[in-house]
Formats: sequence, C-alpha cells, structure tokens
Amino acid sequence: MLMLKSHWKHGGSEAVTTEEEKAIRTGVSFCKRKMTPSYEIRALGNKSRQKFLCEVQVEGYNYSGIGNSTNKKDAQSNAARDFVNYLVQINEE
Repeated sequence: MLMLKSHWKHGGSEAVTTEEEKAIRTGVSFCKRKMTPSYEIRALGNKSRQKFLCEVQVEGYNYSGIGNSTNKKDAQSNAARDFVNYLVQINEE
C-alpha cells in the first residue's frame, strides 16, 4: 500500500486506497512519456461570484478532462484529476 508524503508531513498516516494508488501509478507513467497537456481556462459568472472552468487535452487522446472551481489552480487540478481518472478507466498505464 502506498503512503502519501503530504500525510506524513502533517503527522497523519492515512493510507491511499487501491483506486487512488492506481491513479497515482497511471499519472506517473503518463508523465514519464513526456506528453504535455494543453489547458484552457475560462472565467464564468460575475466578478463577485466568479468561477473558473478548465479543460485539459492531450494529443493522441480523444478526451477532454473538465474541472471547475472558484480559483484557477483548483480548476486546473480538477481537470487533471478528471483526465487521470479517464486514463485509469481505459487501463492506460
């Protein structure tokens, strides 16, 4: 079972589940191929209640990861997580 370093840093010892472990392995494998994702971020709503929608695409894959949040960084992370979940579903390692 895989342990996340961030949990150790904060004094926790929470173990990563099998699905999370598979997603981490898939993400690491994907990064080793040196494929660069392309992110597109759009602002939605008015300035007082603004949200961001992020779409990530990778050449060679017919899928777009989608994520949204109240800030750009989290929207981008959510889109990347969505794309990695897609890779796990199609058993891409």
